[in-house]
Amino acid sequence: MSIDREVLSWIKQTEFRETMDYLTKKLNKGKLRLFLDINKYHSKYKADYNDYKLFKMYKKNPETNNTYITKGLNDEYISKYNKDITIDIPNKVKIFESKKLPKQNSELEHINTKPCIFKFLVFKDQIISGVLEISKDKKIYASINIETGIIDYPAINLNDKIYEKSPTTKEEIIWFRIPKWPRICRFVINNASYLEDYKYIEIDIYLTEDGPIILGVNNPTYYLYELHIDNLQEKGIKYLIEEKENN
Repeated sequence: MSIDREVLSWIKQTEFRETMDYLTKKLNKGKLRLFLDINKYHSKYKADYNDYKLFKMYKKNPETNNTYITKGLNDEYISKYNKDITIDIPNKVKIFESKKLPKQNSELEHINTKPCIFKFLVFKDQIISGVLEISKDKKIYASINIETGIIDYPAINLNDKIYEKSPTTKEEIIWFRIPKWPRICRFVINNASYLEDYKYIEIDIYLTEDGPIILGVNNPTYYLYELHIDNLQEKGIKYLIEEKENN
């Protein structure tokens, strides 16, 4: 079996080596066998090692795997719905570029004193996924119910550890209501409407005392935590996109 060059390049990455250590213990497989298996998944699905981790940790069958977005499938959506790979941000979309963030909304201090970042996936001017990134030594992520603005699942880190309480403030994360939620959503959709050539995007938001600001607009980079959250909700992004494709 030939080894893909991209797979070989992963060996130099600290995150890849940590993932290999984690999977070796969890799956009781030797590293060479794991490496060859990851290479096979990359050749077959264009999956990276985090995709592979998800496949194995949730023991999905091929049919179930196809309901969850992989790197290859994500790239297909970007090619299909975005005019260019590099997003050209119009002047109407104001990106906050200073290195020092202003004070965040005081209500968010309840669950984290450090900056909280919102990551929204938007498809055709509709928010289909919202995640709150809570900063600490290692970031944790909480899924937001789009309809209510309430965090109704535990937060997780990239090693699948569950957090029902904030690791910094020790306050409950579950059932926390995001402040100014309708305003945040209007802000996200309004700015997404200016990006006419890009139908599938990620918008990163920071909430100040005066309201939301944009930290970045990107082609979606679909990380393991979002896949994990989709698994908790029993809905993959592929399902959510297909649900809205004909609208």
